[in-house]
Amino acid sequence: MASKLSKDINAEADFNALSKELVKLTVETMLNAEFTVHLCYDKNDADKSARDNSFSCNTPKRIKGTHVEVEILTPRDRDVRF
Repeated sequence: MASKLSKDINAEADFNALSKELVKLTVETMLNAEFTVHLCYDKNDADKSARDNSFSCNTPKRIKGTHVEVEILTPRDRDVRF
């Protein structure tokens, strides 16, 4: 995977863009996994009728790290507890 991603890196700007995408992908994946645990079911499950709380929307957030600043989408639940 790393060799596929790095084959198009020719300049520092390419590396910075790849770094941002990897941070965004990693953080959003972790948040979605934690959100699934929080709800006790996957947000895409069809049968939500018996559940009190459910997925509501994604909210954009900006995170700043040592090397990159990235806008991510954070999941929200209807009870606003996540």
